[in-house]
Amino acid sequence: MWTLSPNQINTPSPVTDITEDVISLHIPLEYFQKFVSEDMIQALNGTSINTHTKEIEKLIGMYLMTGLVQMSGVRMYWETDTRYSPVSDVMSRNRFQYLWTSLHFVNNLTVSEMEKKDKLWKLRPWLDKFRQKMPARWYQKNTTLWMR
Repeated sequence: MWTLSPNQINTPSPVTDITEDVISLHIPLEYFQKFVSEDMIQALNGTSINTHTKEIEKLIGMYLMTGLVQMSGVRMYWETDTRYSPVSDVMSRNRFQYLWTSLHFVNNLTVSEMEKKDKLWKLRPWLDKFRQKMPARWYQKNTTLWMR
């Protein structure tokens, strides 16, 4: 006789100890800095785009804000009828677009063909640093759920 066997699904267990850390933060920048260090920002701060660490932080913050209030085009955050001040008041549209299109996480000329086989090769060094920066206690072991 055929019977349905349970499917094993691995899911991360709920993280319960983050709450205290998050509550103690006063501004979103403090939360951001728990994961992204200044040296990570400096790695993005190329002399060819004539910028500095604080401007890159603003750029990333603006990009995150555009994810909260989505519009059909980036220019709309600066348009008169659809202006979104948490983005438009931080820097000009032209500067935002210039920095965003000029931003590089890795020097394309120094990457080997083997490294380029990784789908995330353009972000890999930065993602590795991000993972190292993440507090170890925030990682949870997978737990197994049995489903019918």
